[in-house]
Amino acid sequence: MMRSMYSSIQGLRAHQQRMDAIGNNIANVNTIGYKSQRVTFSSAFAQTLTGSLAPSATRGGVNAQQIGLGVGVGSIDSLMGQGSLQTTGQVTDLAISGNGFFVLKEGGKFLYTRAGNFDFDAQGYMVSKTTGQRVQGWLPDTTGAFPARDVSTITDLQIPLTDKSLAKPTDLVKFDQALNSLAANGDVHTTAVKVYDSLGNAHILDVALTKTATNDWTIDVTSADTNVPSPLVGGGGNPTSIPFKPDGTLDYATAGITPAAPFELTFDADFSFYTTDPTAQTIRFDLSKITQVAMSGVNNQSNLRAYEQDGYEAGDLEGINVDNQGMVTAFYTNGQQKAVGQVGMATFANPAGLLRDQNSNWMESNNSGMARFGAPGTADRGAIAPSRLEMSNVDLSSEFTEMIVTQRGFQANSRTITTTDELLQELVNLKR
Repeated sequence: MMRSMYSSIQGLRAHQQRMDAIGNNIANVNTIGYKSQRVTFSSAFAQTLTGSLAPSATRGGVNAQQIGLGVGVGSIDSLMGQGSLQTTGQVTDLAISGNGFFVLKEGGKFLYTRAGNFDFDAQGYMVSKTTGQRVQGWLPDTTGAFPARDVSTITDLQIPLTDKSLAKPTDLVKFDQALNSLAANGDVHTTAVKVYDSLGNAHILDVALTKTATNDWTIDVTSADTNVPSPLVGGGGNPTSIPFKPDGTLDYATAGITPAAPFELTFDADFSFYTTDPTAQTIRFDLSKITQVAMSGVNNQSNLRAYEQDGYEAGDLEGINVDNQGMVTAFYTNGQQKAVGQVGMATFANPAGLLRDQNSNWMESNNSGMARFGAPGTADRGAIAPSRLEMSNVDLSSEFTEMIVTQRGFQANSRTITTTDELLQELVNLKR
């Protein structure tokens, strides 16, 4: 009779642990990146009163007689299903759509989390807003190339918040549109081009094209800037005349340019900052897209123009963006952009085997498998959802249902103890 009481005590203890897990789930219903828990029961040992008998030639077999000795907690599982994604509008808030964990580091130890509420600290490190632990990832070298994405190269993700985009001197100017074939010999078409030197200083070049023959124009480049020689010197063996075929297309053969190559003219401009260095800045004019066509009527002017040049001034960091592969791109006030880092991610053979740590972090365990580091969106790793956070995957309707079932189970076990106590009381009363 005492067995039923002790079995029920184990039942109370098991249901209490289940209620603890339910309470923890409900408490974390709004915790970013939280994964809910589930408690399952398993029966305890059974006491064998009589063993089983095998059947014989004249009599059937007899089953064993066993009485169970209660219940125990079979497992406490972490349910790693995807939580819903909430849009925040904060560029440093990151969520993972699919498998994987963000990698944090503290005191030389890696931690893993699905809570992507990150930001940059005063030193430019990307950190968890909750703990200040540094987010791990990969940084480019001085050439902009990234290393192999593995554990040997993963490091603190630091963005140079005071970084500048260095100026780039103009090397190539591209022209398009057309020259007027009806222009008289000696007519001049002018257009202005803004170019940059190696310090990011802007200079205006005046490009004058003079018609010299039916299908031929010459080009002259000058500048009103006092620190730019005028006219510029044509060099590199390229012609300073622009010949056309009768059909209005460029005459590569007459110009001595290979048809497969761009129709380019090269000029040397010795800008003022070259006070001690005699080397001139070379600027190429790509004229591959221009033609000569007849332009009659009121607006019979040539419309050749420069539509693109590859130089720019220096710029300050203006903002950052993170894409779905975790690539952090910096934007500068001069219109330039460059990749300055990539957020790292880790996956595990058995993510449910990870050990829970505080602050929504996880730790590697013997049964989780080793962390496999890599870029988001590669192998079995999920993609990054920027400007979003993953919410808890707790289902409140299921939790309240489980709460009711657990309460009834606890109540039934306590009633068993009460009934057993009444039976024992009746047994004691037999002596009266």
